[in-house]
Amino acid sequence: MPSFNVMVNGQQVANSASKYPVVEYKDITYFPMTWNYTQALALDTKWDSETGFVIRKIDRKAAKLNLDNGIPASRLYAKQPDFNVFVNDNWVDNSKEEYPILVLNDVTYFPMTWKYAVEELGLTIKFENNTFYISK
Repeated sequence: MPSFNVMVNGQQVANSASKYPVVEYKDITYFPMTWNYTQALALDTKWDSETGFVIRKIDRKAAKLNLDNGIPASRLYAKQPDFNVFVNDNWVDNSKEEYPILVLNDVTYFPMTWKYAVEELGLTIKFENNTFYISK
């Protein structure tokens, strides 16, 4: 779990009250691509067993973040996805990524690096005063 605060569109994330917490791996903040997070970040997602996981930036207003209420699992297990991942319809060779896309407790997590957050997904990010800010 991150030792810093996380803000989504100006709203603080209460990681301890979320079933799918924001996590930190290799000093990079990872977001769960749940319905609630993707709506708050104005992203479109789709998953099916044939295609895999697809995420796209879309021209839509961001929704308020509603956390998936619950308590995070006492043990988070992470692995690389065993399905294809597409970002804006381009296949990701996850084995070559410095910060790979992960699956934690059956949810796809994206690294909020400059490449993914800003260049691919059209988000705004910054780290300031011990807080990670992300917005649409």
